[in-house]
Amino acid sequence: MTFTLFIVCLGLASPPDFNREVLPTLREHCFQCHSHETGKNKGGLVVDSSNGLRLGGDGGPAVNAQKPDQSPLLLAIRRQEGVSAMPPAKALPEPARIVLERWVLAGAPWPAESGVSPKPVKAARNGVITPADRTWWAFQPLAPTAVSVRDAQSIDLHIDSSLKARGWNRASPADSADWLRRVTYDLTGLPPATAEAKAFAANPDKSAAIDRLLASPHFGEKWGRFWLDLVRYAESDGYRADEFRPTAWRYRDWVVAAWNSDMPYDRFLRLQLAGDELEPNNPESLIALGYLRLGTYEYNQRDSTAQWNAILEDITDVTADVALGLGLACARCHDHKYDPLLQRDYHALKSFFSGLVWRDDVPVSKAEAERMLAWEKQTAQRREQLAKLEAPHRRIAFQDARALFPPELQKLLDTPREQLSPAEKQVYDIAYRQVQYEYDHLETRMKDAKAREEIKKLRLELKAETPTFATAQTVSEVGATVDNPTVAKRGKKPEPIAPGVPTVLDRLGLPAIQVRANSSGRRAALAQWLTGPENPLVPRVMVNRVWQRVFGKGLVATTSDWGTLGEKPSHPELLDGLTRGFINGGWKLKPLIRAMVLSETYGQSSVRLDNPAMRDSDSDNRYLWRGPSRRLDAEEVRDSLFASANTLDRTVGGPGVGDDAPRRSIYLKVRRNTRDPLLAAFDAADGLQTTPQRLPTVTVTQTLLLRNGPLAESQSAALGKLIVSSGEGDRIKALFLRALGRLPRPEEASAVENAVASHANDAACWTDTAHAVLESNAFLYLE
Repeated sequence: MTFTLFIVCLGLASPPDFNREVLPTLREHCFQCHSHETGKNKGGLVVDSSNGLRLGGDGGPAVNAQKPDQSPLLLAIRRQEGVSAMPPAKALPEPARIVLERWVLAGAPWPAESGVSPKPVKAARNGVITPADRTWWAFQPLAPTAVSVRDAQSIDLHIDSSLKARGWNRASPADSADWLRRVTYDLTGLPPATAEAKAFAANPDKSAAIDRLLASPHFGEKWGRFWLDLVRYAESDGYRADEFRPTAWRYRDWVVAAWNSDMPYDRFLRLQLAGDELEPNNPESLIALGYLRLGTYEYNQRDSTAQWNAILEDITDVTADVALGLGLACARCHDHKYDPLLQRDYHALKSFFSGLVWRDDVPVSKAEAERMLAWEKQTAQRREQLAKLEAPHRRIAFQDARALFPPELQKLLDTPREQLSPAEKQVYDIAYRQVQYEYDHLETRMKDAKAREEIKKLRLELKAETPTFATAQTVSEVGATVDNPTVAKRGKKPEPIAPGVPTVLDRLGLPAIQVRANSSGRRAALAQWLTGPENPLVPRVMVNRVWQRVFGKGLVATTSDWGTLGEKPSHPELLDGLTRGFINGGWKLKPLIRAMVLSETYGQSSVRLDNPAMRDSDSDNRYLWRGPSRRLDAEEVRDSLFASANTLDRTVGGPGVGDDAPRRSIYLKVRRNTRDPLLAAFDAADGLQTTPQRLPTVTVTQTLLLRNGPLAESQSAALGKLIVSSGEGDRIKALFLRALGRLPRPEEASAVENAVASHANDAACWTDTAHAVLESNAFLYLE
């Protein structure tokens, strides 16, 4: 009998008390050579944190999670032949060795309350990725043992197995009305309509209800908002001026339509990165490129070189966060201190975007392009006449605008664009926008009144003949040849960095970069690499994001940080099984979401009082021992106020509207510096940075807006009037069905009945009652 089996047979494989036994042993025998406390990490190893153990040193992880009895730490303290013995001088005392063996065999658990901070391991990479770096779980291919998961039953089997291993079980099913409210909000962001709630109560067919919700046009509005959070969508520039972007909404509508049509995620991602290169004859692919125009922009920034570099860096940062789940921005100026990401990796990814130029004049269809061409022919003579009149005034405006730039940019603006290098053309274009601004406002700076009136008259005539053309904010490439960005390496001369993928993932070969018509083909190669069949990271990250949106917490809790600073998956086999099923299913998101919300795991009651041990051990519900529970998102709060009173305009798509319009919140104008007060108070994304998960707050402002805010007051009055005038017999039931999408519970019905008993026919009474329901926790939270 082996020693390991002997320990297990004696029941010693359960972990010893960490603070009383393990930590003192580590301090006495290990920390002097392998700890942040002493500043020593011999062999690159520290053992004073969970991160340190799983990252390991030069030889790889110190603990083998799959085969604990083969853990290098265990073999070292046993002084096994062929393994570097630890401690090197003499063997551990037997009691200390047994404590550590029991601990390692139990998985080396490291409780947060241990008194030792689980610091990640700093690494001096010096531009090198080690074999140990490549062993990090997120960079591995899908586990060969992970069976494709594409249905609800398989999800339940995985979760049940995990609970059973802990001696736990699932909660009882949620009340059918609570389940319908939960799934309706999760799939459409709206409460169940009264008719839907009644129909489901009569025939609680969950499968049919889910199919109906997935087919709703409101599905794309709900899940499109989730994507817009990630890519920091807004309709204004930011900075102090915060200029409005009148055509940015076309990208928002493209995203909503893509979710509604269940566009495969690999194509969805590819079009946003390189639609012009991959599908040049498809107008919608040009709208998808609005993703590359979502960053902030300061129109009067005089250092156009620095501004253009900042724009490219922003695109690089967001793409790494959203697609790969990697915080690559930390490697912009030096090798990442903790993750296996090099400075070279950052600038190699940035190089894929180095050919971009902004376009605001691209028509969204062939028909629109033909209209523009016809208008140009029709107005050619008048436009030429106007140009001659404006020419002397433009020369003055150009010189005034030019003088505001530093000398090197003045020289650039003086050079004909066709004589510039690709990189110079990009900076020229950004700087010239400020010149064009002066041209557009030429009348305001002209002192010659006669010339001013003549030009004004001609402009008005042209404007009367000019239709509104449908264009989109998009991009193209500066040409087939581009300049590689230059990176300053510490202690070395700056060097150009060619396009490339992170070194730690270079086993996934980059497709050949093929020059296309007036385009470098770089973004197409990146898009194909990200969505290639060998890349496990992109589909894994997206599957995890969907899980987080459905269950409230991702299988990997840090949804945009899959490096060593992030958390490992709670259910790794399930994550890989879902990812395999997602890929095998053609990267379709609706079937993935359907399987999740149809599962019994999702359908559990969110309230569970029978087993306090579960709550104490897993207060975040990471192992799904109860159903998901959450507060409504900001948009859901606002939209539900309108929906409850039957005043919501459910029109899908179109230009952004003002805050007071009764449209769904996704269609409000999104200004970065001037946000809707209700949405801001309830933690809506600000459009300034990628938002993988909203962190709900509880504030007095929220309470005041629901109590005294104009929207809550107006919709409470409209709801109260609707209840009185509807002619429905049981007004209390009608109120709850409209406000909450469910019937009142007995205690709720009794409380309302007592409150309205002496004022049952008073419209003001029902307004107050409706207001009380609309500001209640029952309205704000999903059970």
